[in-house]
Amino acid sequence: MRRTLLVLVPLLVVVVIATGLIAVWPRGVRVTLTNLGPQPLTEVVVHVTGNSYRLETLSVGESRTVSVQARGESHIVIEFTCHSGERIRLNAGGYFEGSGYEGTVEIDLEACKIVRNDHQIRLWPSWL
Repeated sequence: MRRTLLVLVPLLVVVVIATGLIAVWPRGVRVTLTNLGPQPLTEVVVHVTGNSYRLETLSVGESRTVSVQARGESHIVIEFTCHSGERIRLNAGGYFEGSGYEGTVEIDLEACKIVRNDHQIRLWPSWL
C-alpha cells in the first residue's frame, strides 16, 4: 500500500500541474493579411488589446502572417495608409483573450476595405 502511494501521489501531482499549465498556456492567434490591390498598403499595423504588430508595407498580392497575443479580452483592428494617403482603421472583429485561445484569422483587403474575414478561433483545449 505504501509503495503504491509513493508512486501515485507524485504522478497525481504531475497530472494536476500539467492540466493547469494547459489551461493557462498562451496559445496565440495567427493573423494573416493579404493585399489584393490595386495599390500597396503602407505602415500596416495589427492591433489587439495591449499590443500592436507592425507589418510595414504590404505589396499587391502579398500576404503576411503575425502571431498576436492580447492582454485581456480583444478583437482585431487593422490600421494602414491607403494609396490616397488616408490613414485607415478597420475593425476586423473576432473575440479572444490573453491566454487559452488559439486559431487563425485570414483577412483579405482590396481597395482599402476588408473583402474577406475568416475567423477560426477557439478556446484550447476544446474541452475547457
